[in-house]
Amino acid sequence: MNFAKLTDDLFDRQHYSRNELNLFAGHHVSALESLPNLPMPASMVSATKASYAAYQASLGLLATKGAQQVGGTITREDAKEEVIAFISRKEGLVKSHFGKKSAAYAEFYPQGVSEYATATVEGLLALLERYYAIADKYKAIVGEAFVGEFDQLRLQYAEVRQSQSTGITLNKDAQAQVREARKALTLQLTRNVLTIAAACIESPDAFGRWFNFGLLEADNRPSNTTEVPAQG
Repeated sequence: MNFAKLTDDLFDRQHYSRNELNLFAGHHVSALESLPNLPMPASMVSATKASYAAYQASLGLLATKGAQQVGGTITREDAKEEVIAFISRKEGLVKSHFGKKSAAYAEFYPQGVSEYATATVEGLLALLERYYAIADKYKAIVGEAFVGEFDQLRLQYAEVRQSQSTGITLNKDAQAQVREARKALTLQLTRNVLTIAAACIESPDAFGRWFNFGLLEADNRPSNTTEVPAQG
């Protein structure tokens, strides 16, 4: 007999979605709390409840961080739209002050407005710094209001970009917590299967009271649940 195979993590399967595992574990915890026929060791019950609660908490944290990251993306796009609109709107003013063929105009718009509009996230940050330096250089001509308004938009974009970067890091941390909590839960469930199987060895039909394996199959999942990719 291959003992390593027998004691392998029975639930460490990536095709089990987070929702499926959550439903299965929830049903099992309820069975542990409500079925009197076969008393379970108190340590097993408490360990199972703790690992299940930790897994649920990690899923909740991931959902929160994911929502914050999406919100950060929207905010960044809004900030980008505002600063690009300013650059586009002021192109006419710069042209009227210096002339389209002037060296000063070429400093502001060496490749036209499109250079700013099509820049990558990191590339735009550098371009905004350049635009601000040029605006400040010609502040006596374009006016302090021009420089001040652009400076606010530039800083706003930089701040929301930093906020989004932080959100991405936090979301990755939350995904790592889900994976860790999932592993702890699946190992505990495997221990429980072996313990309860041994207790039910003379009455195998009773085993099904403790585990509803149908919840791990997509076709048997309740219709009101939402599929979540099984990455954690």
